[in-house]
Amino acid sequence: MDIRRHSLFVIAVTAVLATACGRSVSKNEPDGGTDTDTATDTGTGADGGTDAGGIIIAGGEGEQSVPHVALTSDDRLWVSYYSTATGSYVERLQLLDPSGAKLLGGDGLLVSDNAQDTWVMDTALATADDDAAILAFGDIRTGQEEVYAFKIATDGTFEWGADGLALEAGGDPNAWPSVVIASDGDAVFSFESWPDDESVKDSSVLQRVTPDGMLLWGDGVVLANPAMDVIRPRLAAADNGAVIVVWIETPDLMSDERVIRARKIAPSGEPVWTDDRTVISGQPIPMYIEPILEPDGAGGVFVAFTQVDPGEMLHAYVQHLDANGTSTMPAGGVALSTDESREWTDPCPAWIASANELVVSWREMDASQGSNGLAVQRFTPDGARGWGGEGVRLVDLSPDWLGSSATRGSGSGAAIFYGTAPAADFTAISLFAGRVSLDDETPVWTPDALSPVGTSKSRVEVSARTSTGFWLVWSDSSNDTGDIYGLFEAM
Repeated sequence: MDIRRHSLFVIAVTAVLATACGRSVSKNEPDGGTDTDTATDTGTGADGGTDAGGIIIAGGEGEQSVPHVALTSDDRLWVSYYSTATGSYVERLQLLDPSGAKLLGGDGLLVSDNAQDTWVMDTALATADDDAAILAFGDIRTGQEEVYAFKIATDGTFEWGADGLALEAGGDPNAWPSVVIASDGDAVFSFESWPDDESVKDSSVLQRVTPDGMLLWGDGVVLANPAMDVIRPRLAAADNGAVIVVWIETPDLMSDERVIRARKIAPSGEPVWTDDRTVISGQPIPMYIEPILEPDGAGGVFVAFTQVDPGEMLHAYVQHLDANGTSTMPAGGVALSTDESREWTDPCPAWIASANELVVSWREMDASQGSNGLAVQRFTPDGARGWGGEGVRLVDLSPDWLGSSATRGSGSGAAIFYGTAPAADFTAISLFAGRVSLDDETPVWTPDALSPVGTSKSRVEVSARTSTGFWLVWSDSSNDTGDIYGLFEAM
């Protein structure tokens, strides 16, 4: 097996909260709304076994895994996932109404049954301006891994054809897509390209597709460096139809010698900034880390990342690039905490537009990584901390395992979601959520148990805020090799 594919596969599927702090791309993220419950527990598991909490979105025979979610403008929820119910991996799609009712049949819509390997890579999902699902994933229909994009209307119509669009046809193998919807309605995709010649460094490619399925950037905008692998391209929508792409450059895929760079790209495919921006260089970054992006709503982006500081401690930072590409925080970013006796990892940012501040949650560990906790901090765009040097500790350090958190804007504050398990028993993961208010000098933290029954949860996705709360969707292997569950938390 190609080590590049193997390492990416492990990274993609082992996190309890999904890649990019449990975030897929949704069309809307309103701040207001009243609190009313919708989806509720069903009682028993998908196969009559353990109750994992929530509603069953996809169950039955085989493995249902790698879910992603995206909201429509009227609070319906797209859910994509892989299924092996027919014996091999296929990609399926479901649409839920606000009450959790399935709108595309009990088994969802079959998107693609083209040939897949015996294992699969991650996928990408977003909601278009017309509420259609924009879905990207790879398959081996041509004999090698290549990424395809689909647009599927709310009635199940395949608007870009039954086989989707090849985003880079006939070139090197490519995989691991991301997607955002630009402010002009185009879909912009990024993915990695892996040359068959291993003496040639990996590159990353971007492609732009109009709502009617026209590829605008020819063979794509290529991010390449002859001396460095260019990997983990991640996207944020900006102003005037532009997007910001943030990526990692490294001399070797197994190396922790890494540089994070950024570029703003106009709808024409040309750079907006005069040169690429360097977010961080000179500090080791573990191979499993990728940049986490949060748009600032004004054409810029916040970038959160984790590096290895002197003393071999994992510490997370945040940097802000404004619409002109200017770093508004000190060079190298601002540390999430000043407590260097602890590790701070897995940052998850949320921009609170009404307060003009960024809220970031993260996982804390002691120096031995034997105890875990949860903390949060607020930042102004210039990097000033608002809740003291160490932030606010929401969950104290304990031997219980605590997974990566997900942070979402919620009115004048932020909702924070996380999972815990006693003594790292990953068959007994429970989900919790609470809210911090930027109106409070010191936040009041009273978390709710969302799925108090401990089960084998993985790949937890958290939606943007609906008009009344948030959807959580996850894969659960308590009863078989995997079912997809969801629940709604009014907040």
